Order: sequence, then C-alpha cells, then structure tokens
Amino acid sequence: MASVREVSSIAEDLLCPICLSIFQDPHMLACSHNFCFSCLESCFTAKGQHKGLCPECRAPFDLQDAVRNRVLSNLSEKCIKSIFCDELNLKLTLKFKNEKHRPPTRKIHPSLIRSVL
Repeated sequence: MASVREVSSIAEDLLCPICLSIFQDPHMLACSHNFCFSCLESCFTAKGQHKGLCPECRAPFDLQDAVRNRVLSNLSEKCIKSIFCDELNLKLTLKFKNEKHRPPTRKIHPSLIRSVL
C-alpha cells in the first residue's frame, strides 16, 4: 500500500505548473514540460500567436508542435474520479455516522398523547 508521502508526491506530479490544478488536456512541449492546453494558450498575449517560451525552462516552442500527453491525461482523469469518489464516500460516511449517533426519534401514538392531556 502506498504511503501518504508517495500519494502526495504523485498528486503533485498531476498538477499543471501554471494553473496549479489537476491537468486538463495536458500537452507536452519539445522540452518535455507538460501544461494544460488552455494554460499554454493563455501564455500568448497576441491572438493567433503560436510561438512562445516554455513557462518553466524558457525554451522556445511552437504551440502547433505541442503533443497531447495521453498517459498524463489518463492519470489525471483517474485522479479526478478518485478524489470525487473519496469525497463522496467521506460525505456518505459522515452522514451515516452522524445519523447513527443521533438519539432515535420515536413517534408517540396519538392515544398516549390524549391520555396524558
């Protein structure tokens, strides 16, 4: 089983260095750095511009040469699904745990209420 440190390290590797979120449509530049495609597009100030510098190492790149990183994309999607499932499981666990510890609510039969009054 993976340790907390290992899982944390893996999760950090799935973060885009520009938006600091889990990769969405990751693309790899010739220098081997990966970024979300939309983050790479936002690096250009002029519309229609396709040449720029890598945000990490400043190596020149052409956006048209950026290749979709399918492995990183698949890992990111699995991570997102896992996080969603973990959060959902946590919410359900907390909900049932809270309900379990609540005192049971009992309905009082109307005849008993009348007899007390």
